[in-house]
Amino acid sequence: MNESAQPAIKQFAEELADLRQAAGSPSFRTIAKLSNRRLPHSTAADAIKGDRLPSPQVVFMFVDACHEFARRNHLAVNDETFDRTEWHHRWMQAKKQSQGLAGRPDGDVAKWLAALLAKRGDVEGLRQRADAGDEFAAKSLATMLAKQGDVEGLRRRADAGDWYAAKSLTALLAKRADAGDGPAARQLADLLADRGDAEGLSRRADAGDEYADEKLSELLAEGGDVEGLRRQAEAGSTAASKRLADVLFRRGDVEDLRKRADDGDTYARALFVLLLAKQGDVESLRQLADVGDEFAASQLAGLLARGGGDVDRGEHVEPEPVPTDEPEDAPAPDDQGIAHRQVELLFERGDVVGLRQRAKAGDNFAYALLAVLFAERGDVEGLRQMADAGNRFAREQLVELFVGRGDVEGLRQRAEAGDELAAKSLEALADAGDEAAAKSLATMLANRGDIKGLRHRADAGNQASAWEPAPNR
Repeated sequence: MNESAQPAIKQFAEELADLRQAAGSPSFRTIAKLSNRRLPHSTAADAIKGDRLPSPQVVFMFVDACHEFARRNHLAVNDETFDRTEWHHRWMQAKKQSQGLAGRPDGDVAKWLAALLAKRGDVEGLRQRADAGDEFAAKSLATMLAKQGDVEGLRRRADAGDWYAAKSLTALLAKRADAGDGPAARQLADLLADRGDAEGLSRRADAGDEYADEKLSELLAEGGDVEGLRRQAEAGSTAASKRLADVLFRRGDVEDLRKRADDGDTYARALFVLLLAKQGDVESLRQLADVGDEFAASQLAGLLARGGGDVDRGEHVEPEPVPTDEPEDAPAPDDQGIAHRQVELLFERGDVVGLRQRAKAGDNFAYALLAVLFAERGDVEGLRQMADAGNRFAREQLVELFVGRGDVEGLRQRAEAGDELAAKSLEALADAGDEAAAKSLATMLANRGDIKGLRHRADAGNQASAWEPAPNR
């Protein structure tokens, strides 16, 4: 490296180090985590060594991570200290000085030259000067590409570290998105997410951009930002509510999930039940099942069927035979333990008649185990009857059976009958590249007259949705 370049790079590295200290001195691994692993900890450490000038992307991720650390730790800092525009200006000055371009009395010349090249439409000339560190040329080139609507050209320059191109690309996509261009809105949300720009995503999400809302939720979840997700969820974001529940589930946070479930979050309730099953908490699942929680009953059934939990079958007392003429009334609360053991024994015997009788008497646990038994036997008709009668666990078992068999037609029939789980499973198969599922899904959307759904899938690259004809009415 040219020795004359070293002082400028050293000074820039010292400024980054001072910023890190002002933000509370986060470790480099913490900086990496706060950048959602986009900035490796070793690269973050290299940025303040002063051996070489870091790229603009590295600088922005470093600055944003420090800002986020300060915010999470409630440090009194000036937000302007972390302004990207200011740091880009500092980076450009350091680059000029390191190349020996600073201090020359040619600022006006460079400015007029860039303007002349832009007037002539000389993209290549501007690109060459921009790549050599000419800030005026970089700005003029970005403006020209934006006027031409050249998204890919701007993206290539932005990916190469051109801050002006990145800024112009953002503005261009935002303008198109605000005009109702769905693909542009998705591209913009992806772009902001790739940069780790939670603030930009938040502004667009607050303005009603559903793609930005989803990407912001993903970004916060990747960083494990529970409080950020909680704030977004409290503001009404369904995507954030689901991501928050996912994070709590991964952390094994039973109590927080329980609280969200008690507050009416149905997705959190489902994950709460799944977490209890994962932890083998048979007693808590029994309590929920006993008060009518069908999903808890199904998870308890599955857990016991797999031999999980704290149940020792060897200690079970042989229950009284279940009558086969008239079903018993539902057992009293004090008899629930015995009732559960009787149901388990019926399941182990494969006694469909006995399980069905107890299910008809209102025993959700028996209903769930009956569905498990049908699923193990591959009894589609038995599961279908239970699912049509409103049993959610049977619906889940039936859909899983269709997916396992690759029965696209069965999934479509269920989806057209209003089974949302079947519809989502069909969509998942289509997204995974299953052509039969993609065509079946397109046919279903066309039969429904769902223009929005067809357009969404066509924009996502599903050609079957693009050409699927509307049904005759």
